[in-house]
Amino acid sequence: MKLGEIKLQALMLIFPNDVLEYNEENIEELIYNLRSSGTYGSYLSNSVGAINRAFSSIEQKMLSGKACICLDAKNSIRQGEYISIDLSKYEEILAISEVYLDGASVEFNMLTDSILNVKSTRQYGDIQLIYYKRLKRINHATSNNYEIELGNIADAIPYFVKSDLLLGESPEEGAASRSVYENMLNEYIARSGDRTCLQTVYSLGRL
Repeated sequence: MKLGEIKLQALMLIFPNDVLEYNEENIEELIYNLRSSGTYGSYLSNSVGAINRAFSSIEQKMLSGKACICLDAKNSIRQGEYISIDLSKYEEILAISEVYLDGASVEFNMLTDSILNVKSTRQYGDIQLIYYKRLKRINHATSNNYEIELGNIADAIPYFVKSDLLLGESPEEGAASRSVYENMLNEYIARSGDRTCLQTVYSLGRL
C-alpha cells in the first residue's frame, strides 16, 4: 500500500460521509490540494507522526517481517567461546531471530544493542542472520507514492491513524478505531499461523 493511500483512507475513516476518489496516478496531486483545506489540512500534517507511531506498534508486535543477510565470520572478534559481530551499521535490523553458521543453527545472544555474540569454536565461514526488519520512518518530505511494504498489515494502519488523531477531540471514537486496529492485527496473526515467516531475502553474498 502506498503512503498516500494510508493517509486518504484514514481521512475517509475520520470523515465517513466524504468520498475522496483517487488512483495511483493522482494520489500526490490530490493530497497536495487537500493540504490547503481547512477541513483536512491539519489531519494530513499530523498523520505523518501517527503513521510512524503505527510502525512502532507493529515492530513491538514483531509483525514487521523478517529478512536475511550473510556475514563473513572472519570479520568477527573472538570473545571466549563466542565470536562477536558489530551490527551497528545495519540500521534495518530490529532484532535477531535466528543465526546459522554455514547452514547450521548456532546459539547466540546480544551483548549490547548492537553487538551480537555467536557461539562458535571457529572464526571462519558464512554467518546467516535471520532478523526482524526495522521499518523506515517517514517524514513530511516522503513521497505519497512511497510503498509501505507490510502486505495485508498495512490495511490496519489507517485505523491506527484515525485513533491517534482523534485521541483528544473524540476519545471514544478514537478508542473504537484502535480496537479495530488491534483486532485486525490479531486476525492477521491467527490467519498466518507463523507471524514471523521470512518475507525478504537479501543477497547472501558476504556483506
